[in-house]
Amino acid sequence: MEPAISSVDKKISSQIVRARLREGMTIATTAKMLDLREADYLDIERGKTRIGSHLIVQLSIVLNKPIAWFFNQLPEEVSFPIKR
Repeated sequence: MEPAISSVDKKISSQIVRARLREGMTIATTAKMLDLREADYLDIERGKTRIGSHLIVQLSIVLNKPIAWFFNQLPEEVSFPIKR
């Protein structure tokens, strides 16, 4: 079972949208450069799909942003339910 989408995932998704728009790229172009279907890429931008580290690295190259940029807008303290 895949973990639920968190507020952090959604915040990173909004950063992806912001970066794509700043680069003047379309959804179609970005998806093609990432070798994704447009629908799959849209799920990422809409925060419906969890984003793995490999994709963050690809996005940083395609969108011309350092990896840390995608995490800049996260709150100072992030809480997650942790099972012990």
